[in-house]
Amino acid sequence: MGVLNNFTCTSNFKFLKRSCRIELPDWTDIVKMATFKELAADEPDWYYIRSASMSRKIYLRGGLGVGAFRRIY
Repeated sequence: MGVLNNFTCTSNFKFLKRSCRIELPDWTDIVKMATFKELAADEPDWYYIRSASMSRKIYLRGGLGVGAFRRIY
């Protein structure tokens, strides 16, 4: 099941990037991924990957809020 989940997130990430429906904020190149990190994300497409992951989580477990995403990520 892990391979299917990875494939679903990867295909969703590629769709989001191609469709240009998500407008990247100016700060995506300097933001840290966690409070304990010192540097920004080294993956240039991290914003699309995170968006795909979040949309998948919302699809699987509808009704997630900010508190649930704080625990997940």
